[in-house]
This record gives sequence, C-alpha cells and structure tokens, in this order.
Amino acid sequence: MVGAATFHAAMVEIVIGSLTLSTICTICCIQNSIKIPLGKFQFSKKTLDAMDKAALAGAILGVLMMPGAILTGDLASMGTPEDNILLYNKFLYSGLSLGFWAAYVFCRIRFGQELWENRVLSIFQILMSLAAFTMTASVASIGGMVASCRALLVGMVFRRDFLLCFERS
Repeated sequence: MVGAATFHAAMVEIVIGSLTLSTICTICCIQNSIKIPLGKFQFSKKTLDAMDKAALAGAILGVLMMPGAILTGDLASMGTPEDNILLYNKFLYSGLSLGFWAAYVFCRIRFGQELWENRVLSIFQILMSLAAFTMTASVASIGGMVASCRALLVGMVFRRDFLLCFERS
C-alpha cells in the first residue's frame, strides 16, 4: 500500500513539472507578437505552434491533477489548517493557483492560437502564466516548509512557524 505522503509527492511532481513546461513554452510564444532581436532565440512558426500546444497541454494536465495533489496533501498532513498557519496558507494559495491556471486555460481555449498574434492578449496571457506559476511555487515552498523545513523560495519567512523549523532540527 502506498502512503498518502508518497502519493502526494508523486502528484506534486506531475503538477509542478507540467506547469513549469507550460510556463516556459508560454514565455517563448511571445515571438508570435513581438520580434526578439536575438538570433539564437528565433523559433520557426512550426516550433512556436508546437510550444503553444505544449503550453496548453501542460496547463490542462496541471489543472486536472492539482485537485488530487491538494486532496492527497490534506490526507498526508499532520493536523488541520486551523491548527497550523502554514497549512492554512498552503490551502489558500492552492486555491488561488488553481484559479489562475484555470483562467489561463479558459483564455487560451476561448481565444485560440490567434491569441498570440495580438500583442496585448499575448502579454496578458504571459503575465497570467507567471502569476499562476508564482502561486504554484509559493505552494511548493510552503509544502517544503511543512514537510522538511526547506523552501523553494528562500525569501519566504513565515513568522514563528519558520523559526520552529530550526528548533525541530
């Protein structure tokens, strides 16, 4: 039988990996509306279309798997969000992250590939992707703080719960 923590770790890796792929491909798709002066980073139209599809597929996979990661994280955690401020923040940021990624997928499906030909919409889509990924990275940092007192984003300090990590070590 697989433990809840092991299953949660596997779900989180799938979510983080697919959303990272989506974010990187989304940033590269800006070339459809804005010319990049660096020759090394010029992609062909076919490559940009493939990146757009990979970004959409990664975001859809992340959105579909994120509720499973949230539920397995709840099962694997010690205590409840009412008892631990880190768990409360993780639950709150998970919902925000899911909302941002769902909006990203909705906008991309609603406007289609023509979204990248409009400069304003493409910049908005990239900013939404970056905001969503920042929320996702924040959730991952909080999870690292809860599980092993290690954070992905080093600058995140969580008042007294952060200091308790050093007392447990």
